[in-house]
Amino acid sequence: MAGKQSIGPPKGALGSVEIVVLGCRCRCGHEWIARERERPRVCPKCKSPNWDKPKKWEWKSSAES
Repeated sequence: MAGKQSIGPPKGALGSVEIVVLGCRCRCGHEWIARERERPRVCPKCKSPNWDKPKKWEWKSSAES
């Protein structure tokens, strides 16, 4: 297995259950798992209220010009 590693009991073992957890990812790159089921208002790292909206434009760095 090159990509994913399995942690825990072997697949199909008695009493084992696969759990899928959805998380959130901000435009700043921060990823987290929300405590509540409702959508978070802001990113806990950068405090942006637009964490779930794509950027409309980005600054060009002087190295690219």
